[in-house]
Amino acid sequence: SGRLLLLLFGLFLFPALASAEAFVITQYDVKIRLNANGSFEVQEIIDLRFTEPRRGIIRDIPVRYREERGGSGDRAIRPAGQETYEIIVDEIQVEGHPYQHYRESDFLRIRIGDPDKRLRGNQRYVISYTVWGALNEFADHVEFSWNIIGHQWDTRIENVSFSIQGEEGVSFSENDVVWATGRAGARQQNAGIRVERNQITGTSTQPLNRFEGISLATRHPKTHFSSIHPPLEMYARNFLVENHRYIGRFARPGFMEVEEHFRVHFKQPINTFSRVVGNASASGPKESTIYPLPKNVELHTVDDRIAFRLKRVGQETVVEFFKKDNSYFEGTLDINLKYHLWGIVTDVATGDHLNARVFGFKPSEPVARLELEID
Repeated sequence: SGRLLLLLFGLFLFPALASAEAFVITQYDVKIRLNANGSFEVQEIIDLRFTEPRRGIIRDIPVRYREERGGSGDRAIRPAGQETYEIIVDEIQVEGHPYQHYRESDFLRIRIGDPDKRLRGNQRYVISYTVWGALNEFADHVEFSWNIIGHQWDTRIENVSFSIQGEEGVSFSENDVVWATGRAGARQQNAGIRVERNQITGTSTQPLNRFEGISLATRHPKTHFSSIHPPLEMYARNFLVENHRYIGRFARPGFMEVEEHFRVHFKQPINTFSRVVGNASASGPKESTIYPLPKNVELHTVDDRIAFRLKRVGQETVVEFFKKDNSYFEGTLDINLKYHLWGIVTDVATGDHLNARVFGFKPSEPVARLELEID
């Protein structure tokens, strides 16, 4: 359990801190449902009392973390292997109040309130969201860790209650649960918890002061989860490239015949997107900059409204796709692209260097499957 705590307390980050808030939280209730697909749903019910007229409140949720080593020295297994990683907070809703949410540095900021209306006295805020990518995978187990009450509240919290419900198949063991209260890094336990087979419940035993929170971590067998890491499409903002096949055949030095097939699934309507086909490189005694040049480009798709143009974006050469009638790309699209790519090979003392981009799109989006064939 010691390593659980060390890992948990390596995750706390802070936004810029302002002066004390003009409200006191009288009751903070958190309900979490931990799903077998690796996600968890959170509902926060915040009852507070404004001490001065205010438009509303701000809820900051950390989404970018820096992982610290645990007591055993091992690190969580992550697909990209990074020590700094991000989680995904999705399906954000606030009941009964206008709100907006946006990224602010390492945080997702939920700003709640009407800019033209000031509130007084007692108010209730119900915030719900779904989290992906917050499970920590190790060689023989999985850990769930979360700040039940975040450490960003610059006010007093008089009472806290919380529950964590496991989906069928996701259970808890009392020996594999650790928790702590207080400021980030503190290890007080001013909360009482009860662990049952598929539920954890808890309440605070004394008020939380400014910047104090409640954190909890649990350990599980890997068999509890059908998936640990988020599905790739969760990382896509505009579109997901479901399949990309790249075939390149060298016809002569510096020239390659390229054929590409890719299927794009759009998550939201966009009016253009681009395929990055090459990067500029320096060549020759004077280190002249050479930009890859696609020639004899052929575009094949079922939608005859789709056209393309060649562009340079910084040091990149791109094929930009658009619709002639200025409509948006939506749904799923299959594209076949053929072209001759010049200026992609440079001669240096160590041999030829290929400067083609066999994958890459703008906006930068994930590719689920890549097939590569170069002759």
